[in-house]
Amino acid sequence: MKSNSNTKPLALQDLGDGSWHYNFNVKELKGVNGETYFEYDTVHFWNKPDYEYLVSEVIKTRYSINGEIALLRQKDVKGWEFKEYNDFCENAKAMVKKDLGL
Repeated sequence: MKSNSNTKPLALQDLGDGSWHYNFNVKELKGVNGETYFEYDTVHFWNKPDYEYLVSEVIKTRYSINGEIALLRQKDVKGWEFKEYNDFCENAKAMVKKDLGL
């Protein structure tokens, strides 16, 4: 889900009701009047922050499970698509690892 804020969001945000937000792909932008705001992607979840879960959720923002399976089956035929998918997954893993301080 796309979100925006006037303040830079924390990567992990405890919402206080047992749920969390994981905010990523944060971009600092300038508004029409020159004010700074932030645009970012958010994953809402009820589990405690967990590396494997968050990586999976980030990947699902771009690829469905069926899409992933199709790419894996066709990786030899559509090598460039598989590489793009694999690069996205590796970047997601590195981003989550960094944000969780692992």
